Amino acid sequence: MPHNEPITIRGFMKNDEELDVAVAGQIVEIGIKLDPTFEKSYLKRGNVICCPEYPVPMIHSFISRIVVYDLPHGVLCKGEQVVLHSYTSKAPARVTKLLSIVD
Repeated sequence: MPHNEPITIRGFMKNDEELDVAVAGQIVEIGIKLDPTFEKSYLKRGNVICCPEYPVPMIHSFISRIVVYDLPHGVLCKGEQVVLHSYTSKAPARVTKLLSIVD
């Protein structure tokens, strides 16, 4: 349901093989059938597909493990702006609390 617009799944493929089922977290190619009025710009790499009866809830916070490759300001602290990477998507984020530090 990109932008809450329903689409129809025709099938899944991985490594040029058709799949009967694709599970959460699996990276696959998806064949879809679109309504002629559907705005194709809504489809982007990293979109999540779900059943309309069980939509994926939107979240505003979560606990994660942060891997730091470079500290441009020399320190990572509460309020720091970071880039959140999830598979092929990325978004701006902010650190609100540090639970522990592992060196």
